[in-house]
Amino acid sequence: MTDALDATLKKLERLNQFWTRQHTTMASEPPADAPLQYAIPIAAVGDWTTRAQAIKRLSVQPFLYRLNYIRQLSTTFLAVSLEAAHNRLAHSLGTVDLAAAFLDSIAHKGHATEQTKGDAILLLALLHDAFHGPLGHTLDLVRDVFWHCAAGRVDKALLRDNIADAARLRKGPLWKLVLDHLYAGAATQTSQVFEHLHAFVDDNTTHPDFGMDIVDGPVDADRLDYLWRDSHHLLVSTPWQDRDTDTIIASATVLKTPTAERLFFQRGRATEVIRRFLEERKRFYTEYYEHPKKTVLDEMLTHSLVYATRSLEIFDNEKYCRQFAAQLNLLVDHDLIHFLTDMCSQPGNAIARCLLHDVLLNRPFEIVWEDAIPVNELRELAWRSNELRMHTPLTALPVEGRLADVLRRRINCEPEDGPKQEISPPTKERLFWLQKLWGGAFKRRFLLEIALWAELQAQGLDDILIGLAEELTPKVGQEQDPEAIKETFRQLQITPLVFVSLSWIPSLEYYDLIAHGRGYRPSDIRFCADARPTDEHLELRFHDDEVDYPAMVSIPAYIAKHENIKDRANACFTRLVNDAAWADRDFPFNWCSDKDRLSAILDAWADLKLTT
Repeated sequence: MTDALDATLKKLERLNQFWTRQHTTMASEPPADAPLQYAIPIAAVGDWTTRAQAIKRLSVQPFLYRLNYIRQLSTTFLAVSLEAAHNRLAHSLGTVDLAAAFLDSIAHKGHATEQTKGDAILLLALLHDAFHGPLGHTLDLVRDVFWHCAAGRVDKALLRDNIADAARLRKGPLWKLVLDHLYAGAATQTSQVFEHLHAFVDDNTTHPDFGMDIVDGPVDADRLDYLWRDSHHLLVSTPWQDRDTDTIIASATVLKTPTAERLFFQRGRATEVIRRFLEERKRFYTEYYEHPKKTVLDEMLTHSLVYATRSLEIFDNEKYCRQFAAQLNLLVDHDLIHFLTDMCSQPGNAIARCLLHDVLLNRPFEIVWEDAIPVNELRELAWRSNELRMHTPLTALPVEGRLADVLRRRINCEPEDGPKQEISPPTKERLFWLQKLWGGAFKRRFLLEIALWAELQAQGLDDILIGLAEELTPKVGQEQDPEAIKETFRQLQITPLVFVSLSWIPSLEYYDLIAHGRGYRPSDIRFCADARPTDEHLELRFHDDEVDYPAMVSIPAYIAKHENIKDRANACFTRLVNDAAWADRDFPFNWCSDKDRLSAILDAWADLKLTT
């Protein structure tokens, strides 16, 4: 371990000491935000609502109380609305309230939930966000760099692992939290609760039941709370009304299916209310959660983090990287900024410092290219993708040539040596495959950024970068050191300042693809009539011009303001998408015109172990 890494880990431990204390209580009672100033009216009140008060008292323990200092909507308060500064602790407590209301509602219909299972459901509601790092989902953008997660959410993976440890080994922070502060040392009850929790979150669970439906389903306590809470704090006019939450919860019931007991909703009025709820969720994703300006700020912040921590020499050492990531994830929002400010102030981190500075002043990069996939093309894209998957592994490259060849033979019944016929693909098929193969991981997107950065420089960017180097280099007395300017210029040449934001394509199945914004497949929401399951599904409604899976490219405003730079960057990425050079194992050497410049940048980032 280097001295720099050792000092950094100790610094992080000092920042996190408030949240790792085992015998300190942050407050005597949960914050007054539960129930909140904007209380959701819940008609179903019973024994579980009373029990929820004991569960919520766990939030005064340091590990959970840290959520009071993590914003629910991360950088939305900078990018979109100053009002978006509410915290994850308030949301977690609200989720417990709604989970208890679900349990009381189904109890009124004659379904009695066993005590430890009910406790586990309420605990999952309280803990579901407990392992969020600073600024929420922002750090998911670099999950493969620090946490070595290829896909998915960091907090869910950490929650699953910690619950598994508590269930199997009877140890860890969650075990101690529940054993000491909920069951007063009763290990048997604690063990039973964690058996239920482990069944809820285990990826290998083949038969999920109503407990998971209540907290992590398409219409659950988590989503009902955050959509309502976010709309209030964002001061957004919405057709979603407080009483609609009551309508959904009052319609919930538990019925047996061939595999397990699952949560159902009474068809009728609740059907339209649920549809309105899911359509509002989609709107919030478009206008707030994945707003282009917020996406750009998130890219700037995470690139600043990667660029600032290069000197720690952890990227090629998984053990040290995980030690660093464990401490990083415990930080709260303001401590992350404090830590990054300190890292960026060190020699050689001028670019990272500039990125952080612009994030905090809400000066995002300028978007020079953006596109998205029409929803009405997703069905054909899914069909074409599955035709390809039936004939050849998707991991084999190049994709595009094989796709055209397979489809030509399948559609036209042509023999392999028969005449070739042109097949018109969906307009965004190349963008779809670019995102499928390159989205979802920082390292893969970073390779695209390196290719773009090298190509833009090959087209003439040196004079602009020299000017930027002069801007970034601090003065010594009244003068700037020419050697320092040269070093900053050299760093700019090998440090990409063109950021590629791609959506994560979750699957090649049509109903998974259209579920992206709304967060559900039609078959995931179950309806019943007179306590009997029905075959009714909630059909998705789309506008003719609706798009999803946005992609964008952004560059610093300082660079974008120069003549023709935006057009050149736009044309460069458009050519990259259309050439489909990214679908070949030789990328990026098969695409960049200046191979020497490209090699120099790749060599500088060899510790990230970038691969096609």
